[in-house]
Amino acid sequence: MSPTRIALSGYGSFSRSPSEYQLSCAHTPKPWAASRFAAMWFNFRGCRGAPGEFSVSGWRTDIDGALDAMVKIPGVGELPRMIVGSSAGGAAGIDVAADRDDVAMIATLAAPATLAGVGDDEEALLQRLRNIGVIHDPNFPPDPKEWWADLVGGAAENAIGRISPRPILLIHGDADQIVPYPHVETLFDRAGEPKELVRIPGGAHQLRRDPRALDALTDWLDRRLARRGAGHSGQVAPQM
Repeated sequence: MSPTRIALSGYGSFSRSPSEYQLSCAHTPKPWAASRFAAMWFNFRGCRGAPGEFSVSGWRTDIDGALDAMVKIPGVGELPRMIVGSSAGGAAGIDVAADRDDVAMIATLAAPATLAGVGDDEEALLQRLRNIGVIHDPNFPPDPKEWWADLVGGAAENAIGRISPRPILLIHGDADQIVPYPHVETLFDRAGEPKELVRIPGGAHQLRRDPRALDALTDWLDRRLARRGAGHSGQVAPQM
């Protein structure tokens, strides 16, 4: 059976206009839903009018809720579930998948090993998130130190080793200026088998708009479904 895919965007995706965001989404879940996959995507708390403010534990709760909701959908709930996450959404997806056996596999695009390592300290990151528009309440977080500790503790690099033996795909552009390539090397080194790493030459951060990344994702999933449990570990060069 083809899995149900849940697609997760990063917080930067929600700073664009509605038309730009819809165009971005059109490159990922909509074609899946039109083919042989059930697909679901949603807005994280704090994003595009959804209530709440950004936090790592909050986004984790959002993903848990989406996965739980899938179980209740007739004809979908019995299918294996896969997470496809981009940027911060991918990092949150890794954190969730590590603790949920009902996630059969996970793929990420441009996911950071830790949000604490993307060039901002606590105050700078909070201000950037306010500028992006995923933190709206000037009094949030009530305890910035606790919020930062939650962000550090929920880092993908701390969780990815617990996903094995479920398959992991990591896709990253080597020209990513937002989440530099060493982030994915850290994740790959800490992941267990079976795991694959696809390096996109000249790829920037918005890999959901890069057909090479999406082709690599589709190819990986097709191979996974054809030979479940057989891993290919190493650097995979996508077809140019």
